[in-house]
Amino acid sequence: MIPESAGLTPFGIYVLAMDFEEAALKLMAGGGRPSSALGPSRLLLYHACELYLKAYLRLQKWDVDQLRALNHDLDRMLNAATSAGLKVAPQTEAQIRKATAKNDYVRVRYVLTSWPSDGRKEISPQSLARLTADIRESVRPACDPHGSCTI
Repeated sequence: MIPESAGLTPFGIYVLAMDFEEAALKLMAGGGRPSSALGPSRLLLYHACELYLKAYLRLQKWDVDQLRALNHDLDRMLNAATSAGLKVAPQTEAQIRKATAKNDYVRVRYVLTSWPSDGRKEISPQSLARLTADIRESVRPACDPHGSCTI
């Protein structure tokens, strides 16, 4: 375990995820160049999804090394979280599976703008914002039972 992570709490990860989500929403609403916020906002939203799922897994006593071993694989995180009891809406699960199948999280991290000829399209920031909110609300009862964190 890395020394900096010794005090890493589920609630702390949850709040950090909220910060990434809020930054993405502000960026999307910012009014800059029309395309300038799309990649960065999508990256922030994917990272928020990752952190929400890792917060839930940390609550389930996963240690930092186990979390790090998941890398950025949202599908594996979702499988682990649902196996540990997290309930998500079927459309949320389907959207995660779709993003994973499209390799969208990797694509947005490296700003790939060309898509293969198989017709795959990136997931829109608006769809990703809804997905992130769904994951947040699925995780909230476990990580924030008193409802003290809101976006």
